[in-house]
Amino acid sequence: MSGKSSITNPIRGVIWVANSIFCNIFRSVRGVIWVDVWVTNSIFRFRQTADSEQPIADSLQPTAAPTAFFQQSHTKFVFCSHLCTFKTSSYMNIIHYVEDYLDKFKNLALGSEKTTAQQIDIVPYRTYGTPDWILCRGRVLLGNKIAMKQKDGYWRNLVNTYRRFESDEIPGAQLEITYADSTFELHNDQEGFYHFATALHNPTPLPHPAEWQTYNIQLLSINNQAISPMPTDTGHILIPPPSATYGIISDIDDTVIYTSVVSKTKMLYYTFFKNAYSRLAFPGVAALYWALHRGLNNKAHNPIFYVSNGPWNLYDMLSDFMDINNLPKGPILLRDFGTRNDNDQILSYQDHKYNEIVNILRTYPNMPFILIGDSGEKDADIYRRVAHLFPNRIKAIYIRNVQDHSRAERIKQLIEREDHIDIQLIDDSQAIAQHAFQNNHISLEGLNAVKGSMYNRSSNFIIDHLMSDDDI
Repeated sequence: MSGKSSITNPIRGVIWVANSIFCNIFRSVRGVIWVDVWVTNSIFRFRQTADSEQPIADSLQPTAAPTAFFQQSHTKFVFCSHLCTFKTSSYMNIIHYVEDYLDKFKNLALGSEKTTAQQIDIVPYRTYGTPDWILCRGRVLLGNKIAMKQKDGYWRNLVNTYRRFESDEIPGAQLEITYADSTFELHNDQEGFYHFATALHNPTPLPHPAEWQTYNIQLLSINNQAISPMPTDTGHILIPPPSATYGIISDIDDTVIYTSVVSKTKMLYYTFFKNAYSRLAFPGVAALYWALHRGLNNKAHNPIFYVSNGPWNLYDMLSDFMDINNLPKGPILLRDFGTRNDNDQILSYQDHKYNEIVNILRTYPNMPFILIGDSGEKDADIYRRVAHLFPNRIKAIYIRNVQDHSRAERIKQLIEREDHIDIQLIDDSQAIAQHAFQNNHISLEGLNAVKGSMYNRSSNFIIDHLMSDDDI
């Protein structure tokens, strides 16, 4: 019997029905507000002067006087990136309070005695670590698994996108992680996320010989009330092998997957009405990333990290997209899309991506990296900052040209000012592969594989040839 049907107390039943109605109304309004925030910020950033010489933090501030549309806004924004850090008005503060109380109302109606193990999803995110340090991330949600199909149409994709952002998080969860011979207990936060990083004081030999290690995560209780049977799941941690010669850090939108950030209408269309099957990967990108993963000797197993400004709500879609398009597996590092007015939670675009990249480079202090992004956002600026912070650690920076003249000119001027950083503005995957081959980052076999896959999108035989048994 499900949790909903097992409500026997009439008062709790009334509470649950009222909560369902109010939560759905509120979340619909909240969704409209967030779309307004997203589009408004995007328009502000689109209006920036292309050849600005300002520092990155300054150049992301609003430029010209706002239009009447912005003047009528109930919220004053300080734009620092894609989904900005903002100062809320009284209206937005009310939204925060309403959401908090609705969550409490929901928890009262759906007490843990009515939440069965079958209703709970533990969603571990792919992360990374070392033989003596691991990072575990994920989220605990009230059953929200989305059954995606290749033939899904616009309406089904829209409904699935709504479900991703309307997810019901379960706070107050006590979790147990078992990795190798070590066991750890932790609690998730109010948004349902768990984030656990720890040194392994007595590291044992890796439990698996391959680069991907696993850990078991088990839900012990919710708000100190036991759940039976206890839900469990398996998380995956990337630990680069000794054979790795360098790492790759890549953006996702308009770098791997076609998003069209320069056209906000198209961007929203792809986000809301497409799925992992119908979204398009750039030609040759899978073969390119496999070539980089395999390295110069075709045996390197170089780690790939996908760092994006996108919300964790899209994790399942992006993970499925990478599997469908045969991209090498790697940690997918996204960010919280919450509405909480919390400086630690609402991070600006460049701070999120910059901090994630810095954490990766500090985790692997002896490993050089290749950085891949696009000219539609501030990737070039962020990567420059990283290269200056870690001299001689960045082998190359590849910026995919999104075919916007003003943005391309700004990147070209930025490149001209750099004497010691190899920054390339490129048009396609083959151009990256050609430069990588000339600089001994990939093999001739890898280069030829990219060339052969540029116009052969219906077959995966070239990618299969690059993969070894350990990659599967």
